[in-house]
This record gives sequence, C-alpha cells and structure tokens, in this order.
Amino acid sequence: MTKCYSFSHFFFVMDRYLKAFLAVIIFLLTQMIVSAIFLLVMFLSCYNEGGTDNECLELCETAEQMSVALLLLISGAITVVALYCMKMIDLTTLKKVRNLTVKDCVLAVAGALSVIVFSNYVNEQLDLPDLLEESFLMLSRGWFSFVVVGVVGPIVEETVFRESILGELMRRGVGKWKAILISALSFGLVHINPAQVPFAFALGLVFGLIYVKTGNIVLTTLIHIINNCVSLYTIRIYGDDASQYQMSDFFGTPAVSALVFTAVGLIGVYLLWLFYKSEIVKD
Repeated sequence: MTKCYSFSHFFFVMDRYLKAFLAVIIFLLTQMIVSAIFLLVMFLSCYNEGGTDNECLELCETAEQMSVALLLLISGAITVVALYCMKMIDLTTLKKVRNLTVKDCVLAVAGALSVIVFSNYVNEQLDLPDLLEESFLMLSRGWFSFVVVGVVGPIVEETVFRESILGELMRRGVGKWKAILISALSFGLVHINPAQVPFAFALGLVFGLIYVKTGNIVLTTLIHIINNCVSLYTIRIYGDDASQYQMSDFFGTPAVSALVFTAVGLIGVYLLWLFYKSEIVKD
C-alpha cells in the first residue's frame, strides 16, 4: 500500500513539471531541427552543382551565419504555435496590463534595468568564454537580424519561459518562488554559451518576479527588448573592439567601479521590492 502511494505521489509530482519540461525541449529541438534542415538543403544544393565536400561544408557554415536571424524567426514562430496548441499560452492575461499604474511600470523597469547593469558588471568579472562573440557581431550589423534578435527574440523567449513555463508551473500548483527558480534556471541553461548563462539566469529571476506580480509578459518583454537592443547597438558601435571595453574602466579604478555598480544593483533590488509590495488592482 505504501509503495503504491509512493508511486502515485511520484507521478503526481512529475505531472506538475512535465509540460514545463516539454516546453524547454520543444524550444531547443525546434531550433536544432530548423537549422539541420536548412544546412542539409544547402549542402545538397551545393553537392548537386558539383561542389566538393569541403566546399559545401564551408558554404553551409557561411550560410548558417548569414541566416541565423531567419532561422531564429522561423523556429521561434513554430515554438510559439506549438505551445499555444498545447494550451500553455493564455492570451487573456495581456488584458491585465491595464491594471498597472505608471508608478508600477517605472519601478519595475527602473529596478530591472538597474539589476541588469549590475549583473552585466558581475558577469564581466567572471570572464567566462564567449563562444558566440562573432555571431553577435554579425547579427548587430544587419537591420533585419537586429530586429529579430532585439525585438522578436525577447517576445518568443518571454512567451516560452515566463508565460508557458513559469505560468504553467504556477497553474499546476508549484510555489511561485520555486517556479521562478525553475524558469530562471531553464532560461540560463538554454543559452549554452558560458558567457551568457549566469547573466541569463539573473535576468530570469528578475523577469520571473515581475511576471508573478503582473500576471503577464508585457513589462518583461519591454525590458527584455531594451536589454537586447542596447547590447546589440553597443556591439554595432564598437565592432571588433567591443570586447576591449570593460565596465570596470568606466569610473577610473576597479574599486570605485565595484562600489558604483554594487550601489546600482542595490538600488535596483530596492525598486523591485517596492514594485513587488505595491498593490495592483485586480479585475
């Protein structure tokens, strides 16, 4: 009897996390499958035209870099449609944005951006390898790729990791703090690139907090778009020299920079605390 209860309890608990896990898998698999199909078509086209194996492989590598934005757009659209069909996206939550006051929005945006600045500084100090530095440089140069990564990307990621994963976990009775942690970990790990993982995890915590308070992805998407566009525009301005500019050099000495950015981070946490404690009128 005890063993049966243990098994039933195990499956009950697993069922609460199953859809969230599937959302992560769908997000990753869709990108991999779309990229694989694209590369296969490119390789076969080159091979049929008489190209050697090495020439075709080089062509695929170049074409993939040039078409990253298009691949992200296609895979993102497929992912969102799949999650909508799985009933993990509730469009009615968007109506809740009318309950937010200007004060709420200012506190959330200012607090989140302050924490993001501090997280960027900490991430820089970790000095983790950036495996996608060249890809980001390439993406920042074209306006189409800039719009896809800067605007469409955040919309897709917020739909997947906040609305679908975090929202689904909470709808299935998972505690809000545990749900925020799970969605943030998922968001950080799917970035794969070591230089992005800690920063994405920190963003996931901030966005999760805002989502839980507001019940929709409007504010988190806005902040996410601001972050991505500023990052891409910075890379666009400095180009190949972007990695040479360090936030720790902004205020003369590393010690002063550490104090300033820590203060910015603490202010951000305080503003987010005020936002979380504020009363948002319910329908």
